[in-house]
Amino acid sequence: MPDMNWEPDDKSAPSAMVADDFWDVLGAKWTFQIIATLADGPIHFNALKRQLGIPGSTLSARLDTLCEQSIVSRSVENTSPPTVEYALTPKGNEIATVVNRLIEIERKWTN
Repeated sequence: MPDMNWEPDDKSAPSAMVADDFWDVLGAKWTFQIIATLADGPIHFNALKRQLGIPGSTLSARLDTLCEQSIVSRSVENTSPPTVEYALTPKGNEIATVVNRLIEIERKWTN
């Protein structure tokens, strides 16, 4: 899995490498939709699954990757049964502004 854990001002990371890593993670199916949905606020796993209509195994895999890359945070609530909530990190919020802008452009040019 690509490592997107570059520091914001890390000039030692080659630009092409950073871009490749960025799109390897964000280019996966459903990732844009997950980030755009989480931009509205934290949400439980099952609610996110229902809202997107995504298979649970796919959602779990995408969320695991996004958590590994510090784009999404995961918190387990001490309930019975346990519930899991996901939210964007500061890094994820910054990426969400780009994702939402790309969605706006897509809507503008496909209508």
